[in-house]
Amino acid sequence: MSVTEEPIQGYHSQLDQPLREKLDIPLDHLDYGYIGKSTNVRELEKILRVLRSGEEGVYPDLTQYCVDRIKSMDIDNKAIRKSKPVETAASLPTEEWKEIESDLSNWSDNIKTKEKNLRDAGVSGIGSHNLPPVRAAADHTYSSVRNVEGMQQDQQKSRSINLDTSACTTEG
Repeated sequence: MSVTEEPIQGYHSQLDQPLREKLDIPLDHLDYGYIGKSTNVRELEKILRVLRSGEEGVYPDLTQYCVDRIKSMDIDNKAIRKSKPVETAASLPTEEWKEIESDLSNWSDNIKTKEKNLRDAGVSGIGSHNLPPVRAAADHTYSSVRNVEGMQQDQQKSRSINLDTSACTTEG
């Protein structure tokens, strides 16, 4: 058997497992009595996932009981939220849609006006006397001068080291 034919240990076994076993929920936890007594919201979320999957059977009343139990402990729990479709012009009343269009139009006009005012004022007109100098230009100039001086000092040091080593080799 070649390497490509051997299954990865544990990989396929997890895929074949029922959701209840993957989530480590015993079968006797899928019960009104257990759900009613449980105070662990995380465990109830897992039980709800198993019930909604339908792998252990379809129990709409038990599923609703689990949802109600989770709501009683955590009203904003993500496991019990219902997704809503995005509102469109067709799904809203005409008056409400016109209000939304009007608000968007006013916002757009307001932003365009502000953008135009900023362009007209220019960058230099907006409190430039309070702005610090640009770092990159100032640092670049200073660091260039410093680098040249540093390189010159390094060259002088290396020359003096070469002179010292040459003196040692000529004496021996």
